[in-house]
Amino acid sequence: MSGHTRTADYILDAKGGGEKLAWSRITNCHSEEPGWAIRELLATQDRNTRSKGDKSYHLIVSFPEGEVPTRAQLEDIEDTLCAGIGFAEHQRISAAHSNTKHFHLHIAINRVHPRSFRCIEPFYDYKELFKLCRALEQKHGLQLHPMDGPTLPGRPGDLEAHAGEASFLRWVKETAGAELVEGAVKAANWGELHAVLERYGLAIRPKGAGLAIVQEATGLGVKASSVDRSLSAKSLTKRLGVYEPPSAPTQRQLNGVAGDGAQVSTPAQPGRGYQRVPLHRHGDSKALYAQYQAQREALLKARAAQRAAQRQAQAEHAKELAGWYAARRTEIKRSPVLTAAERRHAYTMLAHQRRADTAAWRQERSRQRQGAAELGLPTWQEFLTAEASRGNEGAVAVLRSRSRRQHRMAETLLTAADADVARHIVYERLRPKAGKDGALVYRVEDGGVVSDEATQVRVTEITAGAAFLALSLADDRFRGQALVVEGTDAFKAQVVQLAAMKGLDVRFADPELERERAQLADRITQTEGSTSLSDFISRRNRKREAVTSIDHTRLWMASDAGPVVYQGRRRLPDGAEVVLLHRGGETLVKPVTPAQAAKASTWRVGQTVEMDSRGRLLSPSRGRKR
Repeated sequence: MSGHTRTADYILDAKGGGEKLAWSRITNCHSEEPGWAIRELLATQDRNTRSKGDKSYHLIVSFPEGEVPTRAQLEDIEDTLCAGIGFAEHQRISAAHSNTKHFHLHIAINRVHPRSFRCIEPFYDYKELFKLCRALEQKHGLQLHPMDGPTLPGRPGDLEAHAGEASFLRWVKETAGAELVEGAVKAANWGELHAVLERYGLAIRPKGAGLAIVQEATGLGVKASSVDRSLSAKSLTKRLGVYEPPSAPTQRQLNGVAGDGAQVSTPAQPGRGYQRVPLHRHGDSKALYAQYQAQREALLKARAAQRAAQRQAQAEHAKELAGWYAARRTEIKRSPVLTAAERRHAYTMLAHQRRADTAAWRQERSRQRQGAAELGLPTWQEFLTAEASRGNEGAVAVLRSRSRRQHRMAETLLTAADADVARHIVYERLRPKAGKDGALVYRVEDGGVVSDEATQVRVTEITAGAAFLALSLADDRFRGQALVVEGTDAFKAQVVQLAAMKGLDVRFADPELERERAQLADRITQTEGSTSLSDFISRRNRKREAVTSIDHTRLWMASDAGPVVYQGRRRLPDGAEVVLLHRGGETLVKPVTPAQAAKASTWRVGQTVEMDSRGRLLSPSRGRKR
């Protein structure tokens, strides 16, 4: 099976029957049927006989948790990215997957052009893709990709993104890069360039067809041209001639004096070499990194001790096993009752048993090695994520300092005008899951999901519990600031009602929302001055324990807007009036004004009425607001 066939089968979920597919698309092929399209791609690839490498290009476009663009947006994203790296006219199969928390798009592209049959290689495609992604995010109102400063290409960039620590390449560029570039320009020979490198404990060595800058003490190395193009093999050999290794220093040179009395470069000073450091520093990052290094060192020692114990046990077991079989062979050899044929058969059976024991022993050794490997060393990024999930607010601050996400249009979120000075709060009892950017994702029992991010609190799955949690988090984080609420009218109404009902000391930046909150808070204060409303709901729920026909009773909320069944009205001991409404197996208690109570008195029990998200009663006959 070809590589493109395997890729196509994966992105089309051939094994899973397409369960994880949101949709699929075929571009620049004559057939719209996947099977025939794959045959068409393979036939095109067969027309190119010069290229011996992989003729397929697999591009994955992933989106932040909770962000699901429309199909029209995804198709525009695919077309723009493919055109940007030279694949506009190439055949491709794409599919959107929704089986993970990050919605993502797979694009399998045929690198062979369908008419010229040339195999295209998009060199340095990551630079163009990054620029295109930023433009597309702004065009479609998507979350902006974090900008954490200069991004390094290749494996160093991948290491920094994964581990959160500065790579060896970054250290070379930032610490010695300027002097190395100057040395490459001014050096008259290879010896002078070697002398510059030695000041930083570095050396330049041939590697493959080029040159590498290495640190002998640690064995780390990077391509010389990745530090600067002036350090490439082509540039240096053109200026300095064929590569010459550094000459071995004499004892006099090691003491800092050359043979002619001139000073020579001294070895690198202690501490000038590359050391692992956090890529991003903020707040308590120094203390946290020291804690991380101590934990890492303890794990290294534990793993070394475990492996040493395993090696000792294995050596003892091997010695014991060898002794046991030697004794058995001796017994067979000295047995007076065995004939020669029986002795040969006994030796054969003993050899079979020994091979079986050896195989079992090797399996046990493999299992022990796997157990030792499970004591994996966390990266700095993983350490911060784990600490943030355990409620370490300092770790949350460090993670969030790396990324300031921009919110989407029409997002359901809470924030404040000066969100950058927000406090970092962790509701540890709710066991949030921390993301690499410091976002804490809370999952509420009623199915709601809240993402507490660097400068905002976002509700990805709207429920009453999620709305209340988001409001509580925003109240704690943006204490003293007016809250900015974005989202649907129903979400805004629900947040306003929760703020008033729960007595939260918050205010809203939107004057209309703030006015509604104040009015509702006053009304609830008047209604619940003697706790009659809460007592009424509590008494009904206590009766329910004895009378099962009584439905669960709770206060009406903005999310309950829509058709409900009228069940009557009640006057509470403090004089306030409420109406009882039935919906979804629950009885909802709604405080009403005198005018609303008078209107409700004209309804019959069992009649369906409508209520909007602001708590206004709609006439059941004409649908007019009262």
